[in-house]
Amino acid sequence: MLRLSISVALVLAGASAAGGAATKDPWPGGGDLAIFLCEEGSLNGACEAGPATPDQRRAIQATLEGDPRLAAVRYSSPEQTLTYWETRAAATRSKDPSEESPELRLSEMSGSVNARVLRAADLAAVEADHARFPGAWLVSLTPRAYWDDKGDTFVTMCGNQGEFASSACAGRGAATEAERQAVEDALEDIDGAVVYRQSPAFTLWTEVELDARRDDADGPRGEWDVVETDYYSDSFVADLPGTPGAALLDRLIGMPGVHRVAHFQET
Repeated sequence: MLRLSISVALVLAGASAAGGAATKDPWPGGGDLAIFLCEEGSLNGACEAGPATPDQRRAIQATLEGDPRLAAVRYSSPEQTLTYWETRAAATRSKDPSEESPELRLSEMSGSVNARVLRAADLAAVEADHARFPGAWLVSLTPRAYWDDKGDTFVTMCGNQGEFASSACAGRGAATEAERQAVEDALEDIDGAVVYRQSPAFTLWTEVELDARRDDADGPRGEWDVVETDYYSDSFVADLPGTPGAALLDRLIGMPGVHRVAHFQET
């Protein structure tokens, strides 16, 4: 399976960044499975028979609960899904106006039956075995990312080019070391916070590994263009003792060199 070309030196550089996180913290196992249910008024072709019935939802849930490769099976209603996305949008700040969240409507939300895939080695088989259910319009399997179990608040700095080249950071250039240090200090000043600094090399290493896990689930997707480390910017991942309030998010996005601040919670 041919993926992005990455040298041993780059992997070691990434592992030594962010306080050596790669060498002391394991990659989280498995992935997240979501079965999205048909709702009233759905225009998806798979929902021509109408919304999922209670019996269909219970059958999906029972099937997943009976699979020993899965854990934490649960149902999320459209109302719970809307609340999750509203909470996530409220806890995101960006200096780029194009990243403002669109208006969210309950009528656009789907209920879902969700589960955790325990092992990465089972991703492809789980996806194949649960590819279709009556009353569902989409089956989604997402491999776990490196930071999924290590932090919940993300601060992305301005970079040189690539992902933020045309954003609000473009006119000012990459964040300076002094600006990065000021953000790190602000996060570490929070009592009980655990803070990782993620370098561009570490981000590239993480995405290469995640792509390999996606291949496990989806099959090889062919060769991707090589992405250099300067495509990415420095960022911080913080495991905070509680949900950050608006005052903290506003303070962080107001700091020089910061592009985006976001807090993500488990669904």
